[in-house]
Amino acid sequence: MPVKPPIAELEFIQKVRNHREFSSKIALLGSSDAAALVESYAAYVASRWAKLGVSHLKEAKKAMAANMSRAAYSRSYYACYNVSKAVRFLSEGSVSLKGDDHQKAPDLPNGFPDRDKVSRGITDLYQCRLIADYDNWTGHGSKAYSLSVTDAINLSGYFIQLARSVLRQQYGIRI
Repeated sequence: MPVKPPIAELEFIQKVRNHREFSSKIALLGSSDAAALVESYAAYVASRWAKLGVSHLKEAKKAMAANMSRAAYSRSYYACYNVSKAVRFLSEGSVSLKGDDHQKAPDLPNGFPDRDKVSRGITDLYQCRLIADYDNWTGHGSKAYSLSVTDAINLSGYFIQLARSVLRQQYGIRI
């Protein structure tokens, strides 16, 4: 069950570094209650990333309805990126807080439902996001994107649906 850490979330991540290793060491020292508390703090941090991802998906849908395809692609990717970060943080114990983490967004844990499909989809969304955010060339139009805006949003929604199930069943987190 997620519990808000007594310090800021970012400070928690920086001090603990890898919550799985940290709580394992605490348990080895005989304090299983403290170890469980560390894991509940980690679950809270992950839930915040996951909820941010859900928020990005809502914004992507609004952007699509407003015919703002660049924003829709960007928000669709960030929906997946943040939910992926939550899942990876819980399964691995840590995530990078630097730009290199974007390359790890499709690296979902073994056993994640439809893992290959959604991993490829997150990679495609990342490429769409790069075009949407940085490509100022005319003449490409929608041909530059490997996914349609609708497909991008649907993929994000599908991934979040799967992640919701994993987060709830494996970690007791509801988003």
